[in-house]
This record gives sequence, structure tokens and C-alpha cells, in this order.
Amino acid sequence: MLLILDFMRCPQISYIFDLSKVFCIKEKYTINGKFDELKYYLMLRAITWETAHKDIEQQKSKGVKGVEFKITGVSYDKNRNNKNYFRDDTPPEIKALAKDLNNRTNPLWDRAMKYINKSEFIYKIKHIHIKSV
Repeated sequence: MLLILDFMRCPQISYIFDLSKVFCIKEKYTINGKFDELKYYLMLRAITWETAHKDIEQQKSKGVKGVEFKITGVSYDKNRNNKNYFRDDTPPEIKALAKDLNNRTNPLWDRAMKYINKSEFIYKIKHIHIKSV
């Protein structure tokens, strides 16, 4: 199980799933011989989420203690040291727009928005501590 949101230092609890698995029948998502993979995938996600939450509720009501664990790590922006406004693969005519970022009247700005250096966060787990029960 991997939990990565923003490496909070609060303890997490994991339960073992006991409920019998509920499966989607693929034939229900096949219309005129064409399988609708997106609808099938979304239904599987919904069933998995619902089953997991029901199972956790049942275990809590029976007094089952889950395994407590804490994940610590780091997250950082891969582009944090990049001082360029545009990516390296940007055409020269668009890179020229970086000289005056306050003037957005040039029609090239519509294309330029695709080349802006955006934040790309990297998440790394440093330690997982499992509390013994």
C-alpha cells in the first residue's frame, strides 16, 4: 500500500480486507460487440471503494485494530532551480516572449502557454514505520 499525498507526519491505519470480492460482469459493458472500457473501469473503482469502506466499518465495529504506520518522505519541485520561463524545446520565436512577460498582446501567447515550465513534483518515501501491535 502506497500513500502519497503530501507526506503528512500523522499516523495512518491499514486494515486487511475480508469481504468477498464483488466483480463486474464485462458483458454488461459490451454494447453491439464494443466493450466500453472507461465505464467498466469506473464501475470497478466505485465497487472497490465501497467494498473497502464497508469492510473497514465492519472491522471497526468488531473492535479489530488495524496496523498503524507512519510514512515520512520528501516532495520537491523538479523544476525548482530552472530560471527559464519556457522549456528547452520551445521554438525561438516563443522564447523571445520571455523578454517582456507583462506584455501579453502578441498572438503567439496562445501557442506559448503549452511551453511554460510547470511545476513537476517528485515524491520520495524516506521511511515507513510500522507500529507493532
